[in-house]
Amino acid sequence: MIAAPRRDLHLNPLARPLPILLAALLALLPSSPPRAADSVWRSAIEHGLELRRLVLADHGAFALQVAAAIAFSASHSNDAAHAHWRAALAAARDPGQRMYALQMLTENRTVAGDYDTAIELAGQLASLAREQSQSGYLARAVGQLGRIARRRGELQDALAYQQESLRIARAAGRMSDEALALVNIGTVLRDMGRFSEAMDHQLQALEIRKQLGRGSRVDVPYRNIGLLYREIEDPQSAREYLERAIEAARIEYDPSALSSALGSYATLLNDLGEATLALDTARQAMAIDARLGDKQGVALERLEAARALVTLKRWSEAAGEIEAAVQLGEQMRQSDVLGRALLYRGDLLAGQQQFAAAEQAYLRSLQYLTRAQLKPQLHAAYRAMEVLLETRGEVQEALRYARQRATLREELLGLTATRRLAVLELKQERERSERQVEMLRLDNSLKELNLRTEALRRRIGIGFIVTLFAVLGVVFWRLRDARRAARQLAAKNAEISAQDQALRAANARLTTQAEELFRAATTDPLTGLSNRGRVMQQMIDLFDRLRSEDGRLSLLLLDLDRFKPINDSMGHQFGDRVLIAAAQVLREEMRDGDPLGRYGGEEFIAALPGASADEASATAERLRLALQQRLGKLEGQPIELTASIGIAELRETRAPSLSALIAAADDALYRAKDLGRNRVEIARTASDRRKPG
Repeated sequence: MIAAPRRDLHLNPLARPLPILLAALLALLPSSPPRAADSVWRSAIEHGLELRRLVLADHGAFALQVAAAIAFSASHSNDAAHAHWRAALAAARDPGQRMYALQMLTENRTVAGDYDTAIELAGQLASLAREQSQSGYLARAVGQLGRIARRRGELQDALAYQQESLRIARAAGRMSDEALALVNIGTVLRDMGRFSEAMDHQLQALEIRKQLGRGSRVDVPYRNIGLLYREIEDPQSAREYLERAIEAARIEYDPSALSSALGSYATLLNDLGEATLALDTARQAMAIDARLGDKQGVALERLEAARALVTLKRWSEAAGEIEAAVQLGEQMRQSDVLGRALLYRGDLLAGQQQFAAAEQAYLRSLQYLTRAQLKPQLHAAYRAMEVLLETRGEVQEALRYARQRATLREELLGLTATRRLAVLELKQERERSERQVEMLRLDNSLKELNLRTEALRRRIGIGFIVTLFAVLGVVFWRLRDARRAARQLAAKNAEISAQDQALRAANARLTTQAEELFRAATTDPLTGLSNRGRVMQQMIDLFDRLRSEDGRLSLLLLDLDRFKPINDSMGHQFGDRVLIAAAQVLREEMRDGDPLGRYGGEEFIAALPGASADEASATAERLRLALQQRLGKLEGQPIELTASIGIAELRETRAPSLSALIAAADDALYRAKDLGRNRVEIARTASDRRKPG
């Protein structure tokens, strides 16, 4: 999956054209506006009252400039609106007017991609808001600084800003600003790879905005939750939440939110291979953002359109979208946009058989993607370079990129498994919390019933003194009520028991999924041996322990001789079966519990704790002979498979680190190759390394 960063969303009534026009009219009304339940009217009324409070005190320059800025914002003339907001700031006569104009200027410059100016304006707004003790303006100013820091890739700073915004909003009891800060924190945590925390913050924000009712922008957490599910490769859940975000944005009449949700949906559709629908969705979002003047949104949607067009092999259209995205990326100095645009340019050129130009595009893409730390795209770029170089016959260079890609792929598999586990744990924790809340509610109901029963007893005593018949009537009525409550409690207990059984079953499924994910993340998918990451961790533990104890540790590095001719003559699938058979021989011949894994390609690595070099040599000879004898013929085909083995022993080499010990074994392996292959060589020192010419 190729992840596509999306812009962060915020709650800005003036980003919505219909509320802007209504607010402008309401600002000039002499009396209170009409009551309305519709979210658009409510947003317009709220914003219109704020505008009216600010402008009625001054029907001069400030009011005129605000009205003009609102009109240009409604028509999406971003630069013209900026000029009038500047004029409104200059004409402001009191702190309230200044803060309002500064907030709108900051939003305007952020949408335009002028981040340096936006930072300066947000700083001025924060200082003035602190002086005036205006927590709402202060929370939004600090949050704006966090949004800009995130767009520039400064994630730690972005997280600190958004957490401070959340603290200010909660202290002031501003639920809408609290929900906004939670959304933005969740977005930053997602970028940092902290998926469980990110999901928790988005779910908190969703609950608050649901409580606030219509007009509170539930589309934003819906969209962000969908993106989180996309990151952990759960396309069904991702699609469900993104479609909810699109529906909510349309209900709210919010073009900025709608374009963002559509852009994210286009990314998911590209991941799923639905290129035609992805192209149509990306162009819908691009048309909206072009009217809004949102450069970052347009850049990201051009990238998704280009990605779909490359898939559809509509080369000329794709080239136009890529060039436009490159220009926007250079204007905004965003490495992620430039890296992805150059990657798609390489795909386009490769598809047109222009391999030299494609290579240049891929190499430039690698620089930007490395800077932006977009690992899924880096993986795609490594793969593209590997295929390109193989096509040109540059096998060694292709192998170098293949190794880089394999290392990154193992890391991404581990990250995906970790993220899935984190989200599953969060779901389980939230279910447990909900269960505890339900138990507390039932407990309170039981206590209330006990109190009612106690009150009933007291009334019976008093009523007995007054009149026996009255007491009997009350007793009959209360007992009937108690029986009804008891039946309800019994039903609730049965429901709790069923929920407990369902939770146990869910826990069992989660445990099984966790075990399967761990095996997938630590096992080589072809041979079934430990993968490189797993076996290296085992060897690090062995090396550290035995070196501190001055124990013996021998390391074997085994390489199948002349494996490439087998691949070339009999095909890669047959070569894979050879590797599987070789792995089975090694597994049967090695001692149980000793680390054994695939090191890369046709290389295997093993460790013999407690074995001297000579003892390890005997084991290695047994392995070499077993491979030669048992794999001389496979599936009726003679293959003459042999192996060269290099050995390095910790005490003899005095290796200061595991990497040095592996390097010594590698030298011994190269010596075995140089001396004719199909032999075992022992390294006697960790120094004087050499490589064959």
